[in-house]
Amino acid sequence: MSDDPVETHVVVLDENGARQALHFQEWWVRLHAAAPARQILAVGIETARPAPGVLDAIAEADVVLLPPSNPVVSIGTILGVPGIREALRATAAPVVGVSP
Repeated sequence: MSDDPVETHVVVLDENGARQALHFQEWWVRLHAAAPARQILAVGIETARPAPGVLDAIAEADVVLLPPSNPVVSIGTILGVPGIREALRATAAPVVGVSP
């Protein structure tokens, strides 16, 4: 989607009830996603740009498949890169999202 750094963080409540952002991997692996996610953040998404060739590939595709993944932390992040959502809307190709 992008060559720019974009990190997924999960906002949870700490033991005092305060909001705390954790890296997705810490939340998923160390905490086993046991702490309810209050918000998903894509840190860096606002300054990320589509990788070279991505927008052209979308425009010229016969079909666009957004691969099996989590709709929030993966597909949502892809769609959050400025220009990608718009390119997907503009393409004549069918766009299909797959999620478990």
